[in-house]
Amino acid sequence: MLTLPETGAPVELTTTVGGGQFRKELATMELQHERCAGMDISKRDAKVCVRTPGKRFGTFDKTVTVWGSTSREVSRLHQFLLNEHVSVVVMEATGAYWKPYYYPMESDLNLMLVNARYARNLPGRKTDVADAQWLAELGAHGLVRPSFVPPEPIRELRELTRTRTVFTRERSREV
Repeated sequence: MLTLPETGAPVELTTTVGGGQFRKELATMELQHERCAGMDISKRDAKVCVRTPGKRFGTFDKTVTVWGSTSREVSRLHQFLLNEHVSVVVMEATGAYWKPYYYPMESDLNLMLVNARYARNLPGRKTDVADAQWLAELGAHGLVRPSFVPPEPIRELRELTRTRTVFTRERSREV
């Protein structure tokens, strides 16, 4: 049995097929995050879709903005997301372009870096804006798993060992 959100009145859908009657109920996905953001990050910028509750019950507004990749723009984006009171930010990026966005925001926001393979939208007209909106929808319903992002001490150790490897190779090349 379904209920209308506005009135609370029960609604039952029935369909007659070939003489028999089948009962259908519309299923709605459980909403886990009322305020969610989806970010599609590229080399030059990040498209951000913020999904917030609408004026009518059961509706949601989506606001799409474009932010640059400079540290000043990332800082402004961070403040924007804090002001919007988002409970989760789902981000998808090519290569390592996610790092300048992720690291400054990880202490204040609940961030989820997701693999593009698992957050795929329907094939067809694929744009960064559509991807950001799709990520916001997936995040709101809890349908994506975060990728592993190592904690800061491990990241520092990795950077140190990689730098040492580069210096060792450079020294060997000079010799």
